[in-house]
Amino acid sequence: MRIPAYIRRSRHGIFYFRVVIPMALRPRWSGRPEIKMSLKTRDQRQALIRARDLAIEAHKSFEYAYGDMSAKPFDPNDKSTWPTAKDDIHRFEKTIETVHPSGYVDRVHYKVDPNSPADIAAAEADQAKHYARQRMTREPNSPEAQAFFLAEVEEIRRSAEEGAKLREAALAAEHARLQASAAAVGSTPATHGAAMPSVAVFPAGGAVPRDRGLTPADGLDKPVRNASAEAEYHKHKLTTLWLRFLRTKTKEGISGKAEGTYQMKFDAFISWYGDAHIEDVTPSDISEYKDHLLHNVVVKGGKKLGQVGLDTVTVDNYVGVLNGLYKWAQKNGAFPRQMLIPTTDQRITTKAVKKARALSGKANRAFKIDELSKAFEVKSYRSENRLSHHFWPPLIALYTGMRLGEVSQLACTDIRMEDGMWAIDINDEDYKRVKSAAARRVIPMHPVLVSLGLPEFMQDVKALNLGPQLFPVLLPKDDGSQGNAPGKKWDLYLKVIGLTDDALTYHSFRRTANTLLKKVGVPFDVRCQMVGHDLDHVNESYAREYTVAELAKMALPKFVFVGLELSGLRYEPRQFDDAIRSGYASALEEKRERDLKKQMKLLEAGTVDERLPDQNESAQA
Repeated sequence: MRIPAYIRRSRHGIFYFRVVIPMALRPRWSGRPEIKMSLKTRDQRQALIRARDLAIEAHKSFEYAYGDMSAKPFDPNDKSTWPTAKDDIHRFEKTIETVHPSGYVDRVHYKVDPNSPADIAAAEADQAKHYARQRMTREPNSPEAQAFFLAEVEEIRRSAEEGAKLREAALAAEHARLQASAAAVGSTPATHGAAMPSVAVFPAGGAVPRDRGLTPADGLDKPVRNASAEAEYHKHKLTTLWLRFLRTKTKEGISGKAEGTYQMKFDAFISWYGDAHIEDVTPSDISEYKDHLLHNVVVKGGKKLGQVGLDTVTVDNYVGVLNGLYKWAQKNGAFPRQMLIPTTDQRITTKAVKKARALSGKANRAFKIDELSKAFEVKSYRSENRLSHHFWPPLIALYTGMRLGEVSQLACTDIRMEDGMWAIDINDEDYKRVKSAAARRVIPMHPVLVSLGLPEFMQDVKALNLGPQLFPVLLPKDDGSQGNAPGKKWDLYLKVIGLTDDALTYHSFRRTANTLLKKVGVPFDVRCQMVGHDLDHVNESYAREYTVAELAKMALPKFVFVGLELSGLRYEPRQFDDAIRSGYASALEEKRERDLKKQMKLLEAGTVDERLPDQNESAQA
């Protein structure tokens, strides 16, 4: 049986409905290139039946949208958006919206009186012009379309000139009225509750304000608003909406570190553009902002310290934060659904390019066996990694695939016996954080880690009584993270031993472990549970997790790096005790100094941080 083009089958056998949105209509769907939804069946006949109605209604919706751009965008899950019989233009209000190739959005709203021939004629003329414009938009390079758009540009220019003259005349009239009123009372006039005229007042060359509430006491050199208009304007400012957006993300469970990163990237845009109404930002503004990031910003840390201009992937991340804000605002009614989000289609690096880059190994790649042998050569490894938080994290990551943050934040209690074997519990209890729900897991400890003495090391650290952490020197920062000290040390160590490929990083351990498990035939769901990846198959959400014993049986016998010998790195009892004590004391002193500096800044600002009660009391004393 032939499958129509609007039906797709996923790699898991689930059928999906998918239809491409015409380019001219994509602004109505917030820039989305397609409509896609699961048909929730693996049966092809059922999929054909369920998709047929959706395909008909989708294409009806496209035709309807060409004629009425004020209609709600079609959503297969929301039947209220399914088009009905086309309404008679003589009996309802309509908004015609056209997006020009230049990005200019033209909107015409009219209400037709069925008893007025003039209204009917004007509506039909507007609609005819709208359809003509849409036809030209589909073929923008034809001579007819170019002539049409040139004529429209000229008409817009004339309208702008006439509008400027009218605004200047209105400004002069309002200024004269206020001077006369001031002369009559001998002072600056007040409104006294009187209704103000609805004439827009704005500076020469400035933007037209969104509201029309005037307060003459504010002066005539800037856009002015009455109290209600000012409150409405403030409610839709970027900084105001950002706070609401960030609170929503926090409730969704993002980490303190991620929240700080979001804030930093938003602050970068505000410092460049300034605070404004959310509708003020245009696609050209975002384009200029990208150029600024690519060519003017100086990298302040990491391997590329001092480099002028951010990488394309980093620029996409900065713009992505703004895109998240705009999508949230549109979803929550703070940004009009009919307006094109300015960050739409502004990504420099496409998903296909990112995927190709990842597969090429330029971002990071797995270690080869000879590179692992060189990296874990006994003499160089022991001499260069004399601290416990430098010695153990690479070994743990190699034989578990754990993330750097997961290893750094381990507590002594996370290493325990379960199902008769040693296990590692990755969780977000107390001070710890995880990337996602799938990252919470309990996995068997690899026999190599047991033989190297990781359980004995845990017992020695526990006996020092320096807190819950397996690596006490890595004290949690304000954002809840343990920092990147092990990762930085590993990058330096690779350079020392001559492994200078930038694609080899600490994250390469995770890729190495996952690649090995895949090559030796460990099932997909087992690999996902071992390394903490989300499962994207609907059936898996109902399946129970494997026990530690089951994971050990299915994964560990095949989890072998042939040719890698690590017995010379066996942990010696109390090997790191002295270094841990001195390092912990230094880290504690550094933390106290940071807290004191932070507290002094808060006191200078007239506030007190309730999280530092001891220092608050001393400062007040």
